[in-house]
Amino acid sequence: MKSFRCSELDRVLACPGSAILVPMVESRKGDEGTEGTALHWIAHNRMLEELAAIGPADFAQPTIPKSVAVSGWISDYYFNHVKETAPAEWSLQVECEIIESFDTFTLSGHIDSVAISPDATEAIGFDLKTGYDPVDTADENWQILGYSVLLLTAYPTLRKITFYIVQPRNDEDEGFQRVSSVTLDGATLAGAPASLAKAIAASMARADEVETSMKACKWCSAAIICPAANALKDLMKAKLTPEFLATVKATPDDAALGEWVMSSRMLNRPMEDAEKLLKERIKANGHATAADGTVITIKEEGGSYSFPDPGAFYRATREIIADDDKYASTVKPSTTRTKEVIAEVMGIPKTSKRTASAQSVFDDKLRPLAVQGVREKLVFM
Repeated sequence: MKSFRCSELDRVLACPGSAILVPMVESRKGDEGTEGTALHWIAHNRMLEELAAIGPADFAQPTIPKSVAVSGWISDYYFNHVKETAPAEWSLQVECEIIESFDTFTLSGHIDSVAISPDATEAIGFDLKTGYDPVDTADENWQILGYSVLLLTAYPTLRKITFYIVQPRNDEDEGFQRVSSVTLDGATLAGAPASLAKAIAASMARADEVETSMKACKWCSAAIICPAANALKDLMKAKLTPEFLATVKATPDDAALGEWVMSSRMLNRPMEDAEKLLKERIKANGHATAADGTVITIKEEGGSYSFPDPGAFYRATREIIADDDKYASTVKPSTTRTKEVIAEVMGIPKTSKRTASAQSVFDDKLRPLAVQGVREKLVFM
């Protein structure tokens, strides 16, 4: 019987053959590396100690890298969201592994944290993403649907499931939600298992097919060796044949523009992965040689600046630039960070429908001084 993990559903449902290719290559180095594992453990250990959560018996501390000294706020952000969202009287579980067998496949999922109501009719789940690349929001995410189906099969009395994706590194000023949610109830919840089973069955029927798509290629560690991705790459080397020249137009039509944008999105992540791997090999061997004989080396140049002590940088800058307006022009305000600090210094929640919150203070005092732009999101259907 074929087995699937919820974390791979977005990729496998878009590209069935990736289920064969991915196990053949090394895992991608990225969001779920040492730092991501440590940040999850730190937050969940706090839930065990401070929120009386239930955890697995083998909840051992992983390696804690030095980078957590800087990125530890991610665990705090996630912990605080769970604490503020999950009712205190509900049963809270962390690192919850569920495996269920269906007619033709087995589905498993590792749910970061989930709260179950005392009568087991409602559940609130949480999924922490520690990476920089924004994932699909909860209402468009197959992984979250998979988690919901697993919870429903494990707790058949559930009548409502709400799931949150928490991705603290998202920049809300750029239009990417740090927290997104979806709620399943009624007929939608009852029909979720059948909907997911139908989608997985359709994927299994095309198990030997690989298909490029923005969702599949972005999260696939095998994209570099994938025949479909390489075929798409080879199309970019086409010659100017008489047949092609006969179709050239002074202004590209909608179809051509759409193909260019979609192709660039599909190949973007595999190209980034290829560049990272190539740099690692050049550093180890001194150079690399491409198929056409081109010798590739690395030249080091100055990169972007970071500020380990922003307060010291601020004070030193203010000694040079005393004028408020001129200094303000050197700083990019962040509404997200502003609301977080308001909550911290005033001792109030970030959001609340019942009491004063950082959001309400921001809306009252600061929103009149700000102009929110519009992020134009391309939707591919």
